[in-house]
Amino acid sequence: SGHSVFELATDDHHDHMVDVDNNEIIEFVDEEIEARQHAIAAERGYEIIDHSLVLYVRKKR
Repeated sequence: SGHSVFELATDDHHDHMVDVDNNEIIEFVDEEIEARQHAIAAERGYEIIDHSLVLYVRKKR
């Protein structure tokens, strides 16, 4: 149908990659990305309440 559906995460936060060729959704956790996002918000006087990170990917050929 052209769009992917992601679940509402109620426990551990994770991000997603979507394979644009087969619509496979790959979940991942990267603590460095998480820490950097919080630092970016804090450096500007904010705190993150929630966020979403989706990478649209294609396998290297």
